[in-house]
Amino acid sequence: MSLFSSQKLIALAAQQEIIVLIHLVKCTLPQKCIQLSGIKQINAMKASKKISLLILQVIFVTSTVGQNRFSVTPSIGFVGGNASTHIFTGELGFQEEGKGILLGITGNYSMTPKWSISTGISYNWIKYHRVIPETSQIKTKDLIIPVLINYQPSLKRLSPYFSTGIIMERIQSKDYSTPPYIKSDVTKGKFPLTLAIALGAGISYKVTHSVSWIIQPSVYYQVYTAQNRTIFPDYRSYKVNLQTQLTLSF
Repeated sequence: MSLFSSQKLIALAAQQEIIVLIHLVKCTLPQKCIQLSGIKQINAMKASKKISLLILQVIFVTSTVGQNRFSVTPSIGFVGGNASTHIFTGELGFQEEGKGILLGITGNYSMTPKWSISTGISYNWIKYHRVIPETSQIKTKDLIIPVLINYQPSLKRLSPYFSTGIIMERIQSKDYSTPPYIKSDVTKGKFPLTLAIALGAGISYKVTHSVSWIIQPSVYYQVYTAQNRTIFPDYRSYKVNLQTQLTLSF
């Protein structure tokens, strides 16, 4: 039922209610109560029933229009990272490649049936292997806060699903070790905040009216880190991940 139809129902309910009130006012006057026939009493009862039904319909339409705007999405997936840089002399500074896992949860708000915004928190655990200038192993734990705009072009059960936005990331700890990887230096504390642009494209499958399953590969390309811009002018870093998400709407 559309909002226009619900407005017509409200107007009709108001008219019926005015008719019932007129009959009730007439009945309060002793000289007029006798003039109210049995047919009018029956019509008044029918009108009151119609009003009750119309009010229930309006309430139902109003609640239906406003529901399922909020949802919660836990996610799990795999992530791969790559970083390389040149120092001031133009020579290669280092090159790292790594793989790991991610866990996260986001909250979503649907602006329209096809557009939504989301933000939340997730953690990455990645093991990097540095091959230049020396072989070493680096384990990082990263905190990630995404701010995304999501677009679902179709309302069918199976639909494409696209996301883009900004990723804020900060390393929580870094474990550095060299062969034979027995001893390691663990660094914890304040690491610089990094910003990345996120692009993702996947599919969404509607399991039920309030549950959807999303599979989406994404790319995060780092665009800013204060420390890296100072030390390594040609710093390049990106991550690729594959997430599976379960969206619960309410």
